[in-house]
Amino acid sequence: MNVSGSISNNTFRNGTNNYDIIRTIAALATFPSLIIGCIANIFVFRIITYDRDFYKPTYYLVRISIISDTVVTLLGCVAVLVGDTVKINYALGSCFCRLFLYTILSSYSVSIFTLCIISIDRYFITLKPFSRFYLRYKRKFLTSLVLCAVLMSVTINIPVIFYVDVYPDDPGLCDFVSIDSFARAFLMTAIITMYIVPTIILLFTYGSIYWHQYNHVRPGNISERSQKDEQMKRKKFTKALITITASYLSITWPFFAIGVAIIITGKSLRDIKNENATYYILSFLSFSTTLFISVLNPFLYLKFDCNIKRKAWLYIQKYFLYKNTSKLRIIAS
Repeated sequence: MNVSGSISNNTFRNGTNNYDIIRTIAALATFPSLIIGCIANIFVFRIITYDRDFYKPTYYLVRISIISDTVVTLLGCVAVLVGDTVKINYALGSCFCRLFLYTILSSYSVSIFTLCIISIDRYFITLKPFSRFYLRYKRKFLTSLVLCAVLMSVTINIPVIFYVDVYPDDPGLCDFVSIDSFARAFLMTAIITMYIVPTIILLFTYGSIYWHQYNHVRPGNISERSQKDEQMKRKKFTKALITITASYLSITWPFFAIGVAIIITGKSLRDIKNENATYYILSFLSFSTTLFISVLNPFLYLKFDCNIKRKAWLYIQKYFLYKNTSKLRIIAS
């Protein structure tokens, strides 16, 4: 009995050490991308904040999403630094686990709700441009939606503070320690509110916009060329928003799928880790990819939004390429 007990203990310790190594490697690999993502978010925020060409309701909403992504990348950097430089005990791990997961979920909620508000704004602009209600109350309507989105993001994720924790023998594993009926209810509410409902809204609004743009010819005496140019600009902008939204939904669905699996099975991440290493690694990666969307988001704007892309290139030429050229000229003279 003693021999078998010692063998099982050694096996458990070796398994735990292997998972610790995996988490450490993943953290070290994630840190550079988080730094790059943070810089990219700040760069895009700088462009759309101080340039008058972006003083439009849609870009005000984009700014909120960028702020949320910046918070996530900064917190991710702090988490990696703390995990690698500080010996984490149960008290520190528990506090950091609750704060980190609450902030991540709240920031994600703000981002996805903001994308929904943007899609609603584009829906009215494209399909109902002469709506008296929207023309008259647009600013108040969007402001109310933003306030509701922020308030919902802050409140619906409060239960996570009480349901997640770490283990005394594994203070680095942030987990739903006890999967009771209340924890399942919270997970189900979060999945419906943060993924299913936004997906339905985004599919409806952008589906309607896409169908309208490709099947509608604007009446009036506008020249054919001007009409085509205007339609092309709107299509490109809508395509950029659809691409960014599709990236959010496609990259984050594994994380919410893991949540559904936890609800159905009633098993925590630790239970999954002890039963199947592959499923645990997939669960770990699902959260990492959800975190990575905050890194990817600014590059999607730089790639697909023609306005941001053009201004970004002008900034690079003005503040980097031009200065380097000037220095070379001075040295040469």
